[in-house]
Amino acid sequence: LTSRKMSALPLHAFYAITSALNGTVFGTLLFGGFVDCRTLLQLVSAKDPDKEVAQALSVGFSLWWPNGASLMIPLIASGVGLNAFAYFKSRNSLWLLSLGSHVSILAWTALVMAKDIKTLMSASNLSIGPSELRASIISFSLLHA
Repeated sequence: LTSRKMSALPLHAFYAITSALNGTVFGTLLFGGFVDCRTLLQLVSAKDPDKEVAQALSVGFSLWWPNGASLMIPLIASGVGLNAFAYFKSRNSLWLLSLGSHVSILAWTALVMAKDIKTLMSASNLSIGPSELRASIISFSLLHA
């Protein structure tokens, strides 16, 4: 008999966990794009929001975004690490596709969506008017979806 060293987690289980994490990332993005952003768009679809709606939207966004970011940043960072490890263990280039999608999500959010996020985060102190708030919500939602 040969002696084999057992790893703490079999590779097939590790690949299953990585795949589940990938599905969780894309599921949360799907929900955000199709539920959260569509809700925001419906709230500002017809006209500039009145003062009460504008205040509710700005306060709501300033609460929603940090909570979403506190979920998504570790989730996506874990996805980057797990997909990189899966690729290096298997040399299967399909893991690089998942890795690339995770990196592109981070880059898109940091580089393309940053202006709208900053505007919407500062809106809670009512430093912007209803027209600018509406424009930022529309832009954010379209870029997020």
